[in-house]
Amino acid sequence: MKQVYVKRNGDEEIIQKYILNLERKSDQELVDAYNREKRIYGVHRQVLYLIALDSVFTERFGKSPIINEDHTILGLNRKIVYIATLKTFEFLNDN
Repeated sequence: MKQVYVKRNGDEEIIQKYILNLERKSDQELVDAYNREKRIYGVHRQVLYLIALDSVFTERFGKSPIINEDHTILGLNRKIVYIATLKTFEFLNDN
């Protein structure tokens, strides 16, 4: 499931707070934070959190597990696993 992002007043400040919190996490903690997201609930705050997660993953790893279509439609992908020796993450198989 995906959610459409409709910008509201104050969103940038909330997103920045999420980003600051996420940037403090280790690589494994960041992966765990993503994997805790079970589904899209249609709550505006969740999409702000996903925007922040997407930003931090992209900055740190050069890629993101978040589905992000033109910064307007966001969603969750499959679960991921952190590979410490390579300092990256990969998607888990559905099997």
